[in-house]
Amino acid sequence: MTAMAQWTNDPAVNTKVSPENQSVYGKEFAVNKDGLVYYNYNGPTGGTTATFLQILDKNGNKTIKEPGLIISTERARTWVAVNQMLMADNDGNAIISVSDCRYAPAESTNLSYTIYKVSPTGEMLWGEDGIGLEKGETSYSEAKISMIQLEDGSYIFAWARSSANGSPYKIYMERLSASGEFIWDNPVVLSGENTSYTYPWLVNAGDNQFILVCSKGTNQDLIAQKYDFDGDPVWPEDVTVYRGGFGSIPIWTFVTVIPDEKGGAFIGWYDDRYYTNFSKSYVSHITSDGEFGFISGIEGTALSNPEYLMGFGPQMVYDSKNDCLFTVHRECDGNQNWHKLVLQKVSMDGELLWGSEGKDLTELKNNSTVSYYSIQTTGDGDFVVFYMYLDGIAANSNVLTYAVRIDGESDDATRVWGEDPILLSSAESNKASLESSSLVNNGYYVTMWSDKRLANTEEPSKESTYMQCINLDGTLLGTPSSIDNLNMNQDFYLMASTMKGNITFNINSKKDGLANLSIYSISGQKVATPFNGQLESGTKDIIWNTANLNIGVYIATLTTSEGSKSIRIIVK
Repeated sequence: MTAMAQWTNDPAVNTKVSPENQSVYGKEFAVNKDGLVYYNYNGPTGGTTATFLQILDKNGNKTIKEPGLIISTERARTWVAVNQMLMADNDGNAIISVSDCRYAPAESTNLSYTIYKVSPTGEMLWGEDGIGLEKGETSYSEAKISMIQLEDGSYIFAWARSSANGSPYKIYMERLSASGEFIWDNPVVLSGENTSYTYPWLVNAGDNQFILVCSKGTNQDLIAQKYDFDGDPVWPEDVTVYRGGFGSIPIWTFVTVIPDEKGGAFIGWYDDRYYTNFSKSYVSHITSDGEFGFISGIEGTALSNPEYLMGFGPQMVYDSKNDCLFTVHRECDGNQNWHKLVLQKVSMDGELLWGSEGKDLTELKNNSTVSYYSIQTTGDGDFVVFYMYLDGIAANSNVLTYAVRIDGESDDATRVWGEDPILLSSAESNKASLESSSLVNNGYYVTMWSDKRLANTEEPSKESTYMQCINLDGTLLGTPSSIDNLNMNQDFYLMASTMKGNITFNINSKKDGLANLSIYSISGQKVATPFNGQLESGTKDIIWNTANLNIGVYIATLTTSEGSKSIRIIVK
């Protein structure tokens, strides 16, 4: 049991990936083609902001000694601008972007980007110093780097930079070969004398072409253009996706851009274009030839039309089997006290296939919050939504983390895993920043979030990073937590007595509450759930028939609001 893999199927435990006693300023993760997980984070070290990389094998074991591989300790600002910091390329390597002041004079904090390429074994493929993307140039302000890989193995990078305080931003684009050489003689630059270009998003358009979506001007119009192998525009003119008119919230926090897998792109956002104080969530489709795919055109397609609710932050995934777009967005009342998540299925011409109001994923409820949600396809016509839920408004309230699988071909958004969502993390803690991977090896998803959970009642909450994997069948990937690592101060006990044909579990609990008793094979597969419901205080016997199981050793895990305990059992 002490040699178990790091991934655990215990929602009360999860897998901690951040190191002890290390603050984390910014983090990202990526899963490569072989199931290795790259965890990239920034944190304070030696008076600067350093960049680290940890690599977890497909079983969740850390392969590099803490605090991980040190990518850079160059002089940097004390805060980290929004960037795409990490990407797993087609060969399984990690591509890492670092923003720092290494090329600036000592008295300056001007910035530049440096790119690193790291192999699955931790080898620095582009050298210990990486490649200076701007060839020694620096700028007063730089942010929002985006990166993709093309079919020939080369990489495209796009970012916004300003030469001085108050100067217009320009978007720069560069292309590096797989070996780290500059392919273009000069970067591609989008600029205007008094016009700012900001917030670039890149998507692969196939055939070594790519689409850039960005914001233009003070009104923040969303524009798009396709570029070819040499960085030349493909469409005769830029496509204005939306004329702009956003609020004060930075648009990078809610605009999303994904490829349509046919050479075009989907763009999602929210706005209050009619100044009603009730925003709506919109999506638009730009085809491979630079035309609008939805009949709504430049207006975008509203995902729902509630009369007294606001719509925010659409997340999208394209499903090739159904040839449609699945979305999830948040709706709330004008005071943002009542919240819910809404699903929608959009045809390729913009028709709302789940009605003008969409399908509710969560109940509209007062003083409860749903946030940090994402959506991924299953590859067979279904999709999975990941989200965080807070019942209450206190900053330190317990945040729960859920996953729901939806039948994408049904008319009523049927739940595949049952009516109740799957609990990814039941640990009592304040959580935030939930992210999810796309489907890994046609079998499971990886999720990551920030988490403040108490080590004990005498220590203050410390923010750490945790991960949890979930299989396509709704079970949690991994093996039960080690029996030798149980918290013996919990207010419940679990014992078992074995007889041929059945096992009797004896549970003694000091508190009333919900409880789940599940049985797992040694490989981590859930095989049965003898009990799932309200557990009264006191002693309870649960008799479980084992006639349908093979003889062998299994793990029984009891989970309550107090935590979890696991014991070995033998089926005879």
